[in-house]
Amino acid sequence: LRNYFKISIKLSFFLLISYPKMECKKNIIYMTEDGLKPASPSLDVWTVKTFKKNLDIKVMKYDVQEMEFDIIGIFPALINAFRRILISEVPTMAIEKVIVHQNKTVMQDEILAHRLGLIPLKANPRLFQFRMPDDSVGTDTDTLEYELRVKCVKNPHCRVGHYRPEDMYLDYHVMSKDVKWVPIGGQ
Repeated sequence: LRNYFKISIKLSFFLLISYPKMECKKNIIYMTEDGLKPASPSLDVWTVKTFKKNLDIKVMKYDVQEMEFDIIGIFPALINAFRRILISEVPTMAIEKVIVHQNKTVMQDEILAHRLGLIPLKANPRLFQFRMPDDSVGTDTDTLEYELRVKCVKNPHCRVGHYRPEDMYLDYHVMSKDVKWVPIGGQ
């Protein structure tokens, strides 16, 4: 059996939303690949019929491991909702718990932890098990451990007259490549 995800959206209901007529003094625009364009969707009536008529899904790439497709003709907010549904249904691994030992930056610990959680991890989630809520310590079958040790210091080789932070400091930019995997157990 081939591994793939099937998305089935059933529009078995009829939805009619009416907005009161209003005059808008500003032009509403949206960003496309070709640049800025005026917003064209009608604010008067939304129906399943017009949704089906405007919707266009083009499969750009499809193989056993992944599928790439473009959804054309609907609001970006709706596309974002589809994206969130897909992300929640596809098994992935992400940084969930962050222990901060020392943070002398202007970035708060919570913001730093949130940004670390957005880094994509190169790990197959099928090789791991879900950790039980009452387990306080992770094992090699349910946990990946990473560390981030970066210290921003003055660049001793910076010439006089250079005022860009990139020139004045070493490790001014912290990148995802600075996050290092720490193997635990039999990993």
